[in-house]
Amino acid sequence: MSDLIETIPVIDFTPCSMQTSELDFMSDDVLEVARLMVDAFSTIGFVYLRNCGVSKQLLQSTFTCSKEFFSLPPETKKKYTAREETEYQGYYDVEEEVFDQTVPGDLKESFDFTLSVIEAPIWTTEIVQFKSILMKFFEECSLLTTRILKLLAIGLKLDDADFFVRCHNMMTETQAYATCLRTLYYPPILPGTLKQGQKRLGEHTDYGTITLVFQDDTGGLQVKGTDMRWIDATPIEDTVVVNIADLLQRWTSDKLISTAHRIVTLHDDDGRKFSKARQSLAFFVQADPDVEIVCIDGSNQYEPVKAGSYVKQRVLDSAKRY
Repeated sequence: MSDLIETIPVIDFTPCSMQTSELDFMSDDVLEVARLMVDAFSTIGFVYLRNCGVSKQLLQSTFTCSKEFFSLPPETKKKYTAREETEYQGYYDVEEEVFDQTVPGDLKESFDFTLSVIEAPIWTTEIVQFKSILMKFFEECSLLTTRILKLLAIGLKLDDADFFVRCHNMMTETQAYATCLRTLYYPPILPGTLKQGQKRLGEHTDYGTITLVFQDDTGGLQVKGTDMRWIDATPIEDTVVVNIADLLQRWTSDKLISTAHRIVTLHDDDGRKFSKARQSLAFFVQADPDVEIVCIDGSNQYEPVKAGSYVKQRVLDSAKRY
């Protein structure tokens, strides 16, 4: 096994930043970003994008109002619990999700929503701006995602550069199991409280097309490298982590790789485990539920599958109480 340490590429997204109102997608700078992204997604499946142009003020507001929600009393948060009637959108308590059913549930709380549940009874009334701020951040992520999807089509040299964009109507798709924003809180872990085999977030791959991840400065995200060793996805200021998810790997006949990742507790210099509270925001980009995922190279390497049906089954598989 090589002693070289694999790393997650950092790509300067400045030529494609949302601070630029109109892009020339055929300019050399933009084409280079597209090439670098596809190169990274074809190997390790993860990148850091630096200087995306996401509003720092909006990002901070989203973290702040999320923390306020997770700080509410347990009985208050449980009023907004995800259930079948809300299409499994809403609040998930600690240990309510797990990818390996043989170990205890993940040590995290989360709140999920898609546009299908805007009027559902999952929105806290205790925090006045909670819904409006999360909706604004959803829109911001949608705008960034549209640029990323077009760059991927260009980098893959598809005849139709807008193919992926047309399959992801993020701001208008109101069916269940479409694109989802999740805000997560990982409570502090006290010595001796971690159960055998338990993780903050167990090893898994994501379900849909791509995921955008905004981290605080705590750390703990790890990515499984091509040599099966774990790589720390250490937080880098002014970056968003982007990874390929399962349906895009199917769509591209394994050209782009959906890579396993997890959230772990960290160690200090003496090898002792510690874990302070951690926050993150995950924007799960999923094709419109009625879109049929068919290998774009015509290889039929994977059987066609409806995006919504696939994502729904994966959601149910990971939820311990359903």
